Amino acid sequence: MLQYQASSFPKPRTLVRWAAHIHRPSTYVFLDLTTFEFHVARVAKAGICPLVAGTMGEAVHLSHSERTTLIRVARKTLDSAGFYHIPVIAGTGAASTRETIELTKEASEAGADYAIVIAGGYYGGVLSNDRAALKAFFCEVSQKSPIPIMIYNCKLLDCSNPDIVSSPQ
Repeated sequence: MLQYQASSFPKPRTLVRWAAHIHRPSTYVFLDLTTFEFHVARVAKAGICPLVAGTMGEAVHLSHSERTTLIRVARKTLDSAGFYHIPVIAGTGAASTRETIELTKEASEAGADYAIVIAGGYYGGVLSNDRAALKAFFCEVSQKSPIPIMIYNCKLLDCSNPDIVSSPQ
């Protein structure tokens, strides 16, 4: 696998979100990687950066190893098609700061160039009323992340507050 530095990519301007293609036979879960590869190549041809496991909506259905598999496959698919310049953006938000940091490190090792982070939805009500805690969450993840993070803004948490997004940390 080629090593990339996120600074060599332009900042992502267009994103696409899709759920990992999951099939649920009664006894196991597996990923449809053939269809996933097709989608990655197709969106890249349109100039769109792939967003892998981007929200807690689809990500909660994936194990850590399934997430990293999707990231590796996305990077490999892009490289095989000559799209070395298109970054992979991985969703790494989880219910805790510790797991978010762990997922972000795993995503980086798997080939993600950026992480998009959403604060844990379970604590949304608390965090929406405690801007300092929300900012501390994103700052800690950012400081411990090997790749740049993007804040996933959602209506419940409204992370667009200047105190959160303008932090030099």
